[in-house]
Amino acid sequence: MLRDLQIATADNDEICNDLRQTANYLMARQFLHIEDRNSVRHYNRIVSDRYFLYFQNLFDALGFTLVREPSEGWLGLLPDPGAGFSSMYMDETIFLLILALIWQESVNAGEVEEHAVVLSDSGAMFDRYQAITGRTRITQTRAKEILSAFKRRALIRLGDIDPDTLDVEIWIRPIVRRLVGENVISALEQFAATVTEDDGSAAAENERGTDAEDDTDD
Repeated sequence: MLRDLQIATADNDEICNDLRQTANYLMARQFLHIEDRNSVRHYNRIVSDRYFLYFQNLFDALGFTLVREPSEGWLGLLPDPGAGFSSMYMDETIFLLILALIWQESVNAGEVEEHAVVLSDSGAMFDRYQAITGRTRITQTRAKEILSAFKRRALIRLGDIDPDTLDVEIWIRPIVRRLVGENVISALEQFAATVTEDDGSAAAENERGTDAEDDTDD
């Protein structure tokens, strides 16, 4: 890897700092998309023939696989197989799976934009969440947190807000399907079952608490 760096920076010592900044930028976001203005210079630097091998070896040493999909306009870091969604909260994981499902359904219907991007909105996503989990919509604050986190990771791009419904456009990128894998439906069923079990346990706990209070009153 040191030899790769020496080759990459042979004509300009200052490029070392640029490569370091780009590596840190990708590590902080995991994915980059060519349509994101703040990311495009880092994207172009990584995919260039001159530097790609250096970045590939660098991230391999850190336990990541550097993937690039030029036809879809993105690149990113995939963790070791089996890492799953351990770093995500359950509601984030369910929303990610829902986005992947919406993306796949739109692709199957031929409703795809440039770079295999699919247009949906927050209303459709939240309706799916309620249908799958049986819960009411999450709070607006939490929804914004999740969407902002997905945007930062380049999984989606947020568009205009509908003045009547207040739903926001969501441009879903094919990164989501690559991230969650092929078995989206079974994964959603698994997480929905987990949510149902958690709700049942909470209800039983509340019922025991109520019974205890009744016994005390007697």
